[in-house]
Amino acid sequence: METKDGIDLLYITQTQFDALPKLCLDIGGRTFEFTREMQTWPQQLKWALTGESSPDKIYCTIASLRDPNLTVVGQTFLEHFYVLLETGNNRVGFADAKRG
Repeated sequence: METKDGIDLLYITQTQFDALPKLCLDIGGRTFEFTREMQTWPQQLKWALTGESSPDKIYCTIASLRDPNLTVVGQTFLEHFYVLLETGNNRVGFADAKRG
């Protein structure tokens, strides 16, 4: 892990990436699967996150914030699923995003 601008960035090696299993999150009784590519920052955009382009580090996009009951998913999740936030009724909805 390294810290950039006060943010902890978890990174893995290519060997760890190759062995990374799918991650399944259960949200409201529905299981969302994250492939290893969905769990890591795209290599071609790594410079925007870190200011470097070293191939030795593959940065993870999912963080636990040191709390085992809290997982943060962000950009990667939103690229693969539609998310509807209904603030008036305190509800959230998810749907698969069709790509093509």
